[in-house]
Amino acid sequence: MPQLVTDGTIRCDCTNCSQPLTTTLTADVSSTATTLPVASGTNIVTGTYIQLNAGVSGALETVLVTAGGGTSTLTVTRGQLGTTAVTHYNGTTVVVPGSLVVQLLSVPTVLNQNLIITKIDSTINYVKILAYSGDTFPGGSTSLLLIDSTAANGTWAARATT
Repeated sequence: MPQLVTDGTIRCDCTNCSQPLTTTLTADVSSTATTLPVASGTNIVTGTYIQLNAGVSGALETVLVTAGGGTSTLTVTRGQLGTTAVTHYNGTTVVVPGSLVVQLLSVPTVLNQNLIITKIDSTINYVKILAYSGDTFPGGSTSLLLIDSTAANGTWAARATT
């Protein structure tokens, strides 16, 4: 089987990334609220970040969605990634950054090979890693999310074994 000549780093551009989407708040939310009512949560994934545009202070706020992804009621942790929790009004634009999905090869194709995937680009919301059909990750899941560029949440490493 032909090998890809590389220094171990393969960079993916965002040609096939999903593009950022927007929705809106459907009610006012205070700076201490942990529930956000949105018009549509269709493309919002629990465990990822979304952005609320220009609150009372005119500042962008980033929040971590901790529950409710895919619904119109999101539970969030406010003021993430260096932003501050502020009051937002009904109609405030909520930006759902794009994402990148990586489909892995079957384990027999890459048997005994190390694999490290790191999210380093903040212009995409998350990287979703999908196991090949029939393969699973340790713990039995078939997909993983890399949500930021920290070592804990932005890097996944494994060795393909049977």
